[in-house]
Amino acid sequence: MTVMTVKFDIASDNEASYQLIYSKFIDELGRGRGKFQIAFKDNVYFVSTPENIHDFVRRLLNKTDFRIDKDRLTVIDERSKKIFICGACDMDIFAKFPEFQLISITE
Repeated sequence: MTVMTVKFDIASDNEASYQLIYSKFIDELGRGRGKFQIAFKDNVYFVSTPENIHDFVRRLLNKTDFRIDKDRLTVIDERSKKIFICGACDMDIFAKFPEFQLISITE
């Protein structure tokens, strides 16, 4: 098991669309996990998962209505020393983890 740090921002034109994408994303984060395996603090989720970061990110993108061209997603896996980003990313993250491999998903 590893703990993934997940932050996402949904850019939506209306509240209904935002709520739909948000609820699908939260459902997918919690899929197959007990309440003790997911934590939330300041718009950041900490998810305990047996998946590697590649499979975890792929599942989040494929099973939700996440829009790579509009929404933003950052997933950090300290075990594998990788950071996945979709969309714009807070540059402070790179300063905190300078030795991590950055993987940007653009399509």
